[in-house]
Amino acid sequence: MIRANRKECRKRLAELIENKLTVENSFAKEVHAESVKMFTETPAVVVTSDGSRRTQLTFQGLADAYYFLIETFITFPTQDDTTYTRETVEDSLDNIEAGIAEVISENNKESGYWEHLAFADRSDTINVPGLDGTQYRFERILIEVT
Repeated sequence: MIRANRKECRKRLAELIENKLTVENSFAKEVHAESVKMFTETPAVVVTSDGSRRTQLTFQGLADAYYFLIETFITFPTQDDTTYTRETVEDSLDNIEAGIAEVISENNKESGYWEHLAFADRSDTINVPGLDGTQYRFERILIEVT
């Protein structure tokens, strides 16, 4: 049975991702458990709630599922930058995705939080402009918790 409040699962998932991506590895500079307007540094990872499904079962209570969106933001290099390249950006994006996959695999069951943690769909990537004009490489990963 998962926790009744999605907030606790979101914060725990973000904590696990932060440990994997910033403590065990140096893949990300920031991990947030809430939406943010601007980043101090990138690569940055944001974990936000993306909806719930609360299905009433006839004689067995509820079959709840929570969905979380994990978003990765990495700034593109400037034209003047010779050491930080587009290849570096792609390598960082791939390392972060692999780290998140490890978190999902290693924490499939998290006592007191969820019974099953899984990818809900394929991830997608895109290049997006930031509010300040900075160009980002961006990946969205949808996670389901039951």
